[in-house]
Amino acid sequence: MYQAIKYCSEEYHYPIETACKILHVSRSAYYKWLRGDFGARTVENERIADLVEKIHNEVRTKGTVVFEMIWNAIMTPKLTTNAF
Repeated sequence: MYQAIKYCSEEYHYPIETACKILHVSRSAYYKWLRGDFGARTVENERIADLVEKIHNEVRTKGTVVFEMIWNAIMTPKLTTNAF
């Protein structure tokens, strides 16, 4: 969503304030994204999403997705998929 706002602003000179209103995004959130200023929750969510995708891709090649592997990886701090 933020990328769309940036693109329209840069390519078509569309006002950021208007784009944010239409997409129901606060301007401050957009500018935080633009600066790369992510909160701790966002960083943690990205870490978890990357970990789940990595486990899914590794296990999928073996024919199944194992819920317990993903759950344990998320719930165990700093556990990497190399531990499997």
